[in-house]
Amino acid sequence: DQMIGVDDIVLEEAGKDGVASKVMTLRTRLAEYKEQTELVNEKPMVVLAAADDGKTQRFVDVVNALASVKISSITMTGFREE
Repeated sequence: DQMIGVDDIVLEEAGKDGVASKVMTLRTRLAEYKEQTELVNEKPMVVLAAADDGKTQRFVDVVNALASVKISSITMTGFREE
């Protein structure tokens, strides 16, 4: 299993250009991950762990990055029950 931590890329409020650059980095890493899994005939699987204090737009950016590289096996965790 390979883990790509969004915390490593830090999708934070850093101005539009800073966020765009970090989203591109995430897309690149996700594309590499997808390519590696497909080389060994596996389907890429992503676990998206949400943080209650996370920015909604950053969550959307991550989901859009996944869609852009056509990763569709996604499990979401970390949502607080209310």
